[in-house]
Amino acid sequence: MTTGRDRHATADEGFPSMPPATFAKLRELVGTQEETAMEMQTARRTIGRWERGDRAVPGAAAVCIRLLAEKALARKKFTAKVAREMIEQAAETAAEA
Repeated sequence: MTTGRDRHATADEGFPSMPPATFAKLRELVGTQEETAMEMQTARRTIGRWERGDRAVPGAAAVCIRLLAEKALARKKFTAKVAREMIEQAAETAAEA
């Protein structure tokens, strides 16, 4: 039986386990603990417990946070691209005037 901060070493549900620090870094990409909890349909306290290593990050939660982080990164890249295009269009319009 594992206890304390060693619990993250145990995989479950056929998914790989995730260390608490990795979960925390990915969660920061997604948003606040509250926002992430809403996305994952769990309690904010649960997110905090996973980040501190008080509870093992379940395999399904590890997969979910990875997908949410990828989605957040894609959204940021899209937003940055759109913003650059808008700035370029505004500059072109101003140059024409």
